[in-house]
Amino acid sequence: MWTTSCRRLVRKLKGGNPDRRENLRCICRTCHGYKLQADHKLCLGDQLGYLEILRTHNFDLARVERALALYGL
Repeated sequence: MWTTSCRRLVRKLKGGNPDRRENLRCICRTCHGYKLQADHKLCLGDQLGYLEILRTHNFDLARVERALALYGL
């Protein structure tokens, strides 16, 4: 369910194809779980919750902020 809603969000924001290389990033299984939690928050419109989860788990927030700006969030 999260994947489908996030795919819809990427398309709605004119982010294009969620499977394109620039929309993907390889991460380990543990970090993938954290990212899924964060993505769920973003898909629900909770941008602060999204950033908090990523910050807590030491994701590169500069990269995250650039991506949010690119998609107009």
